[in-house]
Amino acid sequence: MSQADPGSPSLNRTHIFAYVSLCLIWGSTWMAIRVVVRDVPPLEAAAVRFFIAATLLLGLAAAQKRRWPRGREQWKAILVLSLTIMAIPYALLFWAEQFVTSGMTAVLYSASPLCIALLTPLMMKHKVPRDAVFAMVVAFGGLLVLFYTGLADWWRCSPLGRARAGGPCWAAWRCWRRF
Repeated sequence: MSQADPGSPSLNRTHIFAYVSLCLIWGSTWMAIRVVVRDVPPLEAAAVRFFIAATLLLGLAAAQKRRWPRGREQWKAILVLSLTIMAIPYALLFWAEQFVTSGMTAVLYSASPLCIALLTPLMMKHKVPRDAVFAMVVAFGGLLVLFYTGLADWWRCSPLGRARAGGPCWAAWRCWRRF
């Protein structure tokens, strides 16, 4: 039996509780969206969700006396972030969840790191290491296996395709932010 490295951090109950809480909160997001779009128009549901979140976050920022963005460049970054991480992906997501299961949407969004890996070399002009290329091929192959029955719909930009279209927006922002 091997012993843990004494210098390595160990997980305590607080870490485990935090991890389980994050999984439950983030995992339930997809189901909650699916439930809400049954009764509320998708874009309205997204707008209400983000209005509530913005109100809470602005209240928190005010309570912590955080500085507001200054200058044109900071506001430009906020605008790009707002469109590429929130507005476009979640508008597509809320619309698509009328037709695609919440589990399918969660799996599709979990592939966002693959989009980042694909866009980073194009946007940042970096060479991709062989291990990363191998990992991308395996990840893409896994997605093909999971969705092989729906590939014809994917290419016709069905709800499945639109649910996934938000990921490249998010990935493009992550790459743009690093410039």
